[in-house]
Amino acid sequence: MKFDEEGQVATIAEKDWICRRSYDILLNEVQFPPKEIFFDPNVLTICTGTEENYSYGGFFISAV
Repeated sequence: MKFDEEGQVATIAEKDWICRRSYDILLNEVQFPPKEIFFDPNVLTICTGTEENYSYGGFFISAV
């Protein structure tokens, strides 16, 4: 799941940014093997009835 200090990220740009940031930290600060790093772009709740959530499914597909 994609979280930063501000909470869960939702947009395509935010998902891309947090994956790149996480990858850099795992690779360069933790020395985690790159072939063992996997990211799940995490589809957020899309059936809440709240109009702002309608785009989350598309954001997930685009992030993948």
